[in-house]
Amino acid sequence: GWERRKSANLAKNEGISLNDEHWAVIVYLRKRYLEHGLPSQARTLATALNQQFSAQGGSKYLHSLFPGGPVAQGSRLANLPTPANATDISFGSSY
Repeated sequence: GWERRKSANLAKNEGISLNDEHWAVIVYLRKRYLEHGLPSQARTLATALNQQFSAQGGSKYLHSLFPGGPVAQGSRLANLPTPANATDISFGSSY
């Protein structure tokens, strides 16, 4: 079972203090996972996140909240499996 406390502790270990903006993304990720399951590619989830949070600034906004990538780090902090290709170490990039 997922608990906010678990996500808060994970975030703290990664140097992030979760606020309401972070929680909105985490709750969205968890809800989407429960409704649609794990996407086959990280890009699918990144696109959905960008659409959901477009009013706040989309990808740029999401990366400001989750510098390790809104899909990779966001999923990890939401205690969800990370979709395939969420990080590309050769390019140093993260979705």
